[in-house]
Amino acid sequence: MEHVADMSQYKIDDMPEDLKQIYRKKQGVDPDLANWAARTQRVLRALGVDPDLANRVARPQRRLHALGVEPDLAIRNRAKGTKIWVEIKWQKAEGNAHERACKYFAPGLVSRAETLANVVRPFYFVFAGGMVDTPGKSDKYHAAIETWFDAPGWEDHVLKWVDHDPVALCEWFEQSIRPALG
Repeated sequence: MEHVADMSQYKIDDMPEDLKQIYRKKQGVDPDLANWAARTQRVLRALGVDPDLANRVARPQRRLHALGVEPDLAIRNRAKGTKIWVEIKWQKAEGNAHERACKYFAPGLVSRAETLANVVRPFYFVFAGGMVDTPGKSDKYHAAIETWFDAPGWEDHVLKWVDHDPVALCEWFEQSIRPALG
């Protein structure tokens, strides 16, 4: 198939975990985490929540997810060590998936991710589904996405993937992502 991009120099990870703890200033174990879990379990049990459910809800591992982000994909240039992350927002012609993508614009998050990625502005976005291809209903999504990404350096970080055309996806990769990865 001629529309497939050559990906041999890249490693692609789905649900990468390298940003899962990025909100923490220091890496390591949070000494309050075990205390939080124990306190939360006590509260849930006092409310009559089943002990097994209380243990699952208030486990430290679950709390750790709140300390970072988990984009859908990471693409790393094997030779250069550069990396970008891709967030895919696929929804019907209603909802707020496009708004949830805005967390990736937070200056502190972008700065820390740039350090890890060796790339400036390492976040890329694919918006698909009814939010971008439903006549008459997707106009507000197009307007919001175009406004949010109308900033110097971010213009090529977005693909509104209408009709799920693989050629458009590969062209976007070749024009926007491959140059960033070097």
